Amino acid sequence: MSGTVISARAFSARTALQLAMFFTLAFLLFACDDGTGPALVRQVVVEPGATSMQVGDHVTYSARALDERGQDIEGRNVEWSTTDEALATVSADGVVTGLSAGTVSVRAIIDGKTGATSLLVVAAPVATIEIQPAPVNLVLGESRKLVAIARDSVGRVLTGRTTTWASSNPAVVSVDDGGRVTAAQYGSAEVSSSVEDRTVSVVVSVAPAAVATVAISPSSFVIEIGEQKQLQVIARDVSGSELKGRDVLWSVDDGTVSVTQDGVVTGIRKGSVTVFASIEGVSGDVGGTIVNPPPYAFDLVYYRLDPYGQSELLVLDISNGSGPTRINADAVSRAPSPSPDGSRVAFAVSMDDLGTGTRVDDIYAVDRSGMNLKRLTSDDGFDDWPAWSPVGGLIAYQHFEPEGRADIWMMKDDGSGHTNLTSEMMADGFRSTPAWTRDGKRIAFSQRVNDFSGTSSSIWVMRADGSEKRQLTSTESAFDISPTWSPDGSRVAFIRYYGQEPDITILDMNSGTTTRIPFPGIDANPSWSPDGKLIAFTSGMALYTMHPDGSNVRLRTADPSWGGGAGPAWINKY
Repeated sequence: MSGTVISARAFSARTALQLAMFFTLAFLLFACDDGTGPALVRQVVVEPGATSMQVGDHVTYSARALDERGQDIEGRNVEWSTTDEALATVSADGVVTGLSAGTVSVRAIIDGKTGATSLLVVAAPVATIEIQPAPVNLVLGESRKLVAIARDSVGRVLTGRTTTWASSNPAVVSVDDGGRVTAAQYGSAEVSSSVEDRTVSVVVSVAPAAVATVAISPSSFVIEIGEQKQLQVIARDVSGSELKGRDVLWSVDDGTVSVTQDGVVTGIRKGSVTVFASIEGVSGDVGGTIVNPPPYAFDLVYYRLDPYGQSELLVLDISNGSGPTRINADAVSRAPSPSPDGSRVAFAVSMDDLGTGTRVDDIYAVDRSGMNLKRLTSDDGFDDWPAWSPVGGLIAYQHFEPEGRADIWMMKDDGSGHTNLTSEMMADGFRSTPAWTRDGKRIAFSQRVNDFSGTSSSIWVMRADGSEKRQLTSTESAFDISPTWSPDGSRVAFIRYYGQEPDITILDMNSGTTTRIPFPGIDANPSWSPDGKLIAFTSGMALYTMHPDGSNVRLRTADPSWGGGAGPAWINKY
């Protein structure tokens, strides 16, 4: 009984102590919760939760402080931060700004407790592209750097994007990977810039730079009458850069020379001249002197065809630059060939005889003075291309019979003793343009043939009596006409058609090789001078001479008032 009483007392004392401690703790807790003391932060929640935003956007975050019961605690200070400020920053008010693409944590610290949330920052898509400058105006050869500015849907500039450049016409305007455009030629082109799925273009126009100076090269010149000289013009802009492709207007201050719009001057008569070149209103000039050609032992006899179809014989002294003199042989004369001493000229005539009404196509001869006209042929048919032998008083010529056969004939220079030298050759061959060697022993001529394969022509040679005929050039690969001998008989110059371009070609009789001498225009009627120094020929109805190697080409009918010329032959001064 007494043991029980003791135990009850002991229990009551211990219980009372425990109760006292409990009520004391409860009092303290209730005192904090009812505002009488600070609550403890047990958790920090950052809102919104995991989310995403575009670079450049702003998102406002908030932080909730919770007690141990999950109740909000108000009025506590928040410290904001991000785990990578290169990706996003956060202000003291919780405003987050996206800076570059990536994933970052946004953190809030309240009373030592930390809350965080995940943020995905993504690149903003390109909405618009702007090229600066625009439009673009360049001068030829100029370069300029273009810049493509990409923006998002709210107009923010986007950086770090790959830009692709292209030109609609690289021949006019080229563009490199960095956006530098270069003007290559006149015109315009669209230069485009592409960023992601967006493309925009700008027009780039190329205009010629303004001409500041015009200079002519060479700075002066001296040429002979009939000599041609190519002048070059150099235009520069204000920076001194050379300008190409500009139209040039050439002119001269008098008629001492002529000038083409390609800048080729030709001496017409002795004197001095100023040649002008003008480009877009800016001019340059050059002075020139024209001199007589060096003395030459021979003159040229030729015929001139006027616009009305009349032709007359003329003699030109190529040494003194004076105009030609006329041989009084009527206006129906062509293809002259002088006698060895130059006192007479044989020539072909084509006309209707006014007295009898008959057709005349015959060979005549006349003194160089125009006196003592004599008819040398009168047979039916067509006589042409007389060739006076350098020795022996003979004339070879072409006789074209009415039935169509054409042969080389021979006669004495008084018109007697007509002989067909090619009678045994093929009947349908067309033989023409006889030419003597200087020793009078051989005659070259051309023969044209028409067969199933087409029309061809070759050069032949025979002795003066018509014997020992042989073909010099092949009809299979060429069309060859109008032979003329070098004085020593070692070479023959003739006209060979290269397609539609006939040029003088020289055959070496020893080796059989040929050499072409190209010259612009339609070349015809070559004639080798007696001293071997020059070959006269016709091109574009004008008379030229050149060295046998094709050099030193001279226009001999230089003055337009002299008219043209064809069928040249060399004649002794008389």
